[in-house]
Amino acid sequence: MSTGKHILVIGGGISGLSAAYELTKRIPQVNITLCEADTQLGGCIRSSSLGGWAQADTGAEASLATRRETFTLCRELGLKPVTASHEHSSAIISRGAIRAIPSGTFMGVPRNGHVLRDFLPLEENRRVADENVGEALSGDCSVGEFIANRLGSGVVDRLLEPLLSGVYAGSCRDLSLSMTMPALLPAAHQGTSVLTAVDNLLTERARTSQTTTSPFMGLDGGMGTMVASLASALELRGVTIRTGTPVTRLKHDASTAQWTVVTAHGKEVADAVILA
Repeated sequence: MSTGKHILVIGGGISGLSAAYELTKRIPQVNITLCEADTQLGGCIRSSSLGGWAQADTGAEASLATRRETFTLCRELGLKPVTASHEHSSAIISRGAIRAIPSGTFMGVPRNGHVLRDFLPLEENRRVADENVGEALSGDCSVGEFIANRLGSGVVDRLLEPLLSGVYAGSCRDLSLSMTMPALLPAAHQGTSVLTAVDNLLTERARTSQTTTSPFMGLDGGMGTMVASLASALELRGVTIRTGTPVTRLKHDASTAQWTVVTAHGKEVADAVILA
């Protein structure tokens, strides 16, 4: 694109912010406007000063360390990623107590019926041991409903939901099995045991693991520092950021190949639109 072209980014979460940031690197002469409906940027990444006690994440608190995109972005913004501490294990409040997440599980799904004997009530644990394999499924399905049908709702409500909702910011009964836990998809398609699939997965991981480093990374001051750094970088590069500006309508004009973007505060004309 040449000088004078206008791109409008709709959405000021991490996707919209990073999309605008990439545009400034690839098309340095383009005019960019970012519209966010909320009064603050960040989407699912939120932070709080906890009343002045400490800076902490109240939304997404980490990123997968195996994804290099986050490391690259942090390096470009001058942020130093840190890996999660092993000093304290993850825990879930269940049955009136704080309980460590049982070992021998994959995102809360156990490798056998004994793993959760101290975590679930007796009847729910028996339901896990008596896995209902059922018929093979075709295509994709809800990860929550799939595990509930196989191992019972106790595993879903007490383990899977707290873990997956924290990672994907949504209910596991609305999330895709193939997108969230693809390692279990063959068990669904072949009509084989989920318990066996998890056991094989954990056994293989233990055999091939070369490190005890945490799979997650964060930032000093919380992941919210990435949002603030991105916003500052965009403003320095001339990007116009408008919070409290929900977009209510898009209209494309085929004769001019331009978009009319209607917001709560007026209209914008853009040569391209990114929905984030």
